[in-house]
Amino acid sequence: MNRLMPYRNLSIELIELINTSSEEKRNEQIAEIERILELRQAILAEITAPFSDEENITGSLLIGLEKQVTEKLSRIKRDIQIDIKKLQSKKEGNQKYVNPYQSLTTDGYFYDKRK
Repeated sequence: MNRLMPYRNLSIELIELINTSSEEKRNEQIAEIERILELRQAILAEITAPFSDEENITGSLLIGLEKQVTEKLSRIKRDIQIDIKKLQSKKEGNQKYVNPYQSLTTDGYFYDKRK
């Protein structure tokens, strides 16, 4: 029996979930991604050497899947970071509209030392 097959199946499920991701359902998809990653981590902790020939072949295929998963998760992270930056700039713009004199700096003060 190949002990790596559940890990492989979860990796494929994760890739498919990431490929079908959309902005509207992002929170639900992130929760599902986290669930799958936790399951994969639990399965990975149980896998120990020695490996059979079939498991070695599956392991070499998993290396390619891991690269795909890493790239796709990095893309999702980058998209979230872009959205956060947009939200922060929108918040700053709104704050400047509400109180336009808040960010003014006063460079020079003149203190009169005479009495």
